[in-house]
This record gives sequence, structure tokens and C-alpha cells, in this order.
Amino acid sequence: LTTAPQAIKVAIQSYLSLLQENNDNNVKVIVLEKILALRKTYAKVLEDYTTDILAIIKADSAVSLEINQKVLDLATLLVSPRNMKEVVQFLEREIARATKMDEAGAQGAVTNEYRYLLIKAINQITVAFPQTIPMVLGPLMRSFLKFEGKSTFTSLETVLFIREVIEVNPEHRPAIFASICQSFAEIRSHLVIRVALWIIGEYAGSPEEVAQAFAAIKRNVGSLPIYPKPDADGAADREEDKEEEKRDAGPKVITKTVVLPDGSYGTQTIVVDDASTRQQAAATLKDECSYLPLRNALVSTEDDYLAACLAVTLTKLTIKAKRNLSMAAKQMSIDTILVVCALLKEHQSKKGKVTSVSQDRDNIQRMQVCLKIL
Repeated sequence: LTTAPQAIKVAIQSYLSLLQENNDNNVKVIVLEKILALRKTYAKVLEDYTTDILAIIKADSAVSLEINQKVLDLATLLVSPRNMKEVVQFLEREIARATKMDEAGAQGAVTNEYRYLLIKAINQITVAFPQTIPMVLGPLMRSFLKFEGKSTFTSLETVLFIREVIEVNPEHRPAIFASICQSFAEIRSHLVIRVALWIIGEYAGSPEEVAQAFAAIKRNVGSLPIYPKPDADGAADREEDKEEEKRDAGPKVITKTVVLPDGSYGTQTIVVDDASTRQQAAATLKDECSYLPLRNALVSTEDDYLAACLAVTLTKLTIKAKRNLSMAAKQMSIDTILVVCALLKEHQSKKGKVTSVSQDRDNIQRMQVCLKIL
């Protein structure tokens, strides 16, 4: 009826009051659509009410996915240099809240969908305002990269978004690279680890970044060998093991490969006398690296492609260290060879056996090429 700014403000305030006072989600959806229609003509006026619009998403409103989507759409459309800080703070709070949302049953689908909407909103805002990247990407990586199971999709979308940002915004590359190296130990899904390994190998530039990346990966590989010794097949083999344990009643020497304080691999020897101590030492060797997600992914998923990605990334980092004339390049080359050999040894042990994941010869050839290069 009128285009007077004062009248438009009164209309917006009426809409916002209706949103706050009404508990019917259908009414809220209709009102939000009216506000979205107003934005096409009166975006500048609506910017003054960004805080009130963002307040529509409350702690108990996660089930109203349609309402949340429209509020996020408004937030991305109304963001400007004037209200950018408020929108970023809102997104940081929502990232923290979405991390704690329920993932069980039907609610899990709603939770994952809302997380995806947050990633999409952050993507749009960082494209329009690249200066917001350091503020939102840090909380996103710390919270959304560690999901697994039903929420793997969220972590995968996050790491793909990070890959896009680090390529398009070279001025933010060092900070993003450092953050993903720090968050690497918390990534649990083998699908996400693959992409993270590629990012680390591709964008490590300076000698410090190469050393940081190599140390982060090797720390999460753990001690060698990577794969546990396969159990004996059949009762006859188990009986043979028991007889061997009886014969081996004297002191036993156990040798393992460990990561030394300077970052290189070394050996540690443990001498045990009694059976209980031997069993405890064996259990320690088996469980000491069980908390490492990368190692668990290599062992439990039988993912040859992940093993190939690991070998290629370590090889790329070693080559970059040699180009940078790094003093640690020789030790990095030795450590990479040891890791790749451990990966190939597991492949040899699985020959002729039926596994849940078919072995790809291309992945094995990639690892063999890495050894030839080194």
C-alpha cells in the first residue's frame, strides 16, 4: 500500500512480533516467506533487524527444518559489512549447537540436513566476504570433521568445502593448512581422511609446513607394523600356538618400532620373564596405537585406496622436502619407505584370501611407484 520507510519498518516489526508470539510452525513459515519477499525491495531496511531474525532459531527449534532453512537463507541474503560480525557469531553458535544434536533415529536425518544447511550458508557468506574465512572455518573444522557413521556425509561436505576454500583463497592458505594439520588426528571417517591427505600433500609449501604435515601424518600412523598379525586358522594352528607357548617358558625378547622424540623411527626392546608379563606386553603393543583414527581406518576398513593416498601423500611431502633442501629429507624418505613397505606387506598377506573390500591393483601399483621414486 505504501513505500514509506517508516511504514515498512512497522510492517517488519509486526512480522517479527508474530514470529515470536506464535507457536504454529505453519504461520512462521508464511511470515518468513513474506519477509523474504520484502527483502527484494527493502534489503537495506531489513539489515537493521538481522539480530531479531536470527533469534527465531532457538535451542529447541532444530526439528523445524523448514523454518531454520528460511532463516539461514535470510541471514546469507542480508549479510553486509554492517551486520557481518553478528551473522558470523550466530553461525559459530549454531556450529557448536549442531555438533551436540541428537543423531539417533529419525532425528538423525534432520540433524544432518541442518548441518548441511549450515555448511551451505557458510559457503555463501565466505564467497561474498572472504574476510570471514578465518572466523568461521576454524570452528567448522574443529567440530564437523570428526563425525563418522551416519554423520559421515557432514564431515565429507566439510572437507570438500575446505578444499575449495584453500584453492580459491591463497591468502588464507597458511592458516587453513595449519588448522587441518591440527584437526587431522580427530578425523575418523576413512572417506574424509582421503581428502584431508590430498589437501595436506598438495598445499604444503614452505619447509615448516612440509615438516608439520609429515609429523602429523606419521604421528597418526603410529608404530610399525601397522596391521596386526593375523590369527591362526583352524584348531590345529591354535593347538600349535599353545604348544609353542609351553616350550617358550624362558625369558622372551619383544622388539617394536617406535617414534623417537626427534620424529624418526627407532626400535625398543622389552625383556619379559613370566607368562603374565608377556601377555601384558603383547597387549600393550597391540593397543598402544588403537586410539589413532588413521591407523584404525587402515586396519578396519581394508581400504586399499586409503593406503595408496597415504603412500602418495608421504612421497609428495618427501619430494618437497628434497626440493627445499631440507636436512630432514633423508630421514623422511626412510620413514616413508618403511610405511609404504608395511602397507604393501599387508597386501601380500591377503593374497588368495576373500576380503570385504576387493583389492585394486592400481592402488598397489601406486604404492610400488612411490617406492621406486624414493
